[in-house]
Amino acid sequence: LSTVIGLLSRIHLGWDRNRDDLYRGVRFLAKKGPSSSDLYYTYIATQVVHRQTEGKGPIWKKWNEGVREMFTEAQSRENHARGSWHFAEDPRAKRGGRFYCTALAVMTLEVYYRHLEIYQLPD
Repeated sequence: LSTVIGLLSRIHLGWDRNRDDLYRGVRFLAKKGPSSSDLYYTYIATQVVHRQTEGKGPIWKKWNEGVREMFTEAQSRENHARGSWHFAEDPRAKRGGRFYCTALAVMTLEVYYRHLEIYQLPD
């Protein structure tokens, strides 16, 4: 978790998106993939991968498909919980419950809608 938080912090502090350290970090995250046992990690990592790749290319495509698949498969489809998420294996879910899991799932799925681009390509 500290690696992914560090990468996102560096992005916000001005690291160039083509910096080798950042690129290697994103490749490391891509190899690891999204985690259903740590939704906070997945949320932060999704921001890092999206920002470094500008939401394009094979690394982002694979990451985004993995996130969507993970959340689609885990979404509740029954009774009062319908449409929400609960990942019992996430240690923070023990305290935050279904509300915590649903909030992080939604924020992760909308990373590319909620955050302004840091790296802008010239028109």
